[in-house]
Amino acid sequence: MTAIYATIEFIRRNPHAAERTTISDVNAKIVKKYRFKVFYRVLEKEGIIEIVHVRHTSHTPWTGVE
Repeated sequence: MTAIYATIEFIRRNPHAAERTTISDVNAKIVKKYRFKVFYRVLEKEGIIEIVHVRHTSHTPWTGVE
C-alpha cells in the first residue's frame, strides 16, 4: 500500500512527469510494486490533479470508458 501512496505523492509533486495516454488529457503512472496504473488529469486552471481511474496492468487496457 505504501507504494501506491508514494506514486500518488510523486504525481502530486510532478504532475507532468508521467506518460501521456491516448485518452484526452489523461496521464498514467505505474505503481511498479503492485503493477497498477494510476490514470489522472491535471486541471491547471483549478490547481487540481484528478485521479480518474486505477487499474491492474494484467487487465484489459483502459479506454477511458467505465
